[in-house]
Amino acid sequence: RQAQVFVFPSFYEGFGLPPLEAMQYNLPVISSNRTCLPEILGDAGMLVDPTDLSSLTTAMMKVATQPTVRNQMAKIGLEEMKRYDWDTFANIVYRIINSV
Repeated sequence: RQAQVFVFPSFYEGFGLPPLEAMQYNLPVISSNRTCLPEILGDAGMLVDPTDLSSLTTAMMKVATQPTVRNQMAKIGLEEMKRYDWDTFANIVYRIINSV
């Protein structure tokens, strides 16, 4: 809760719960542009290639040094969270399990 930003340069993610949890705590999210994360974050996250240290560092510096960017990302994140509630989550997990 005391963080300024949540950074999640994951190479593989099953569903994306950590970034969703961070957005719930009103944190801006910098995340990998791989797997499900772009879909989960929508317009709320700043997406980077996890193998590109330069773009990751640039994104972190931008969020850390620009309060307006940080606040806007957090605001969009809270709005994006409205797409996810426990019923929606349960339905998504159910669909995934049935597809396997």
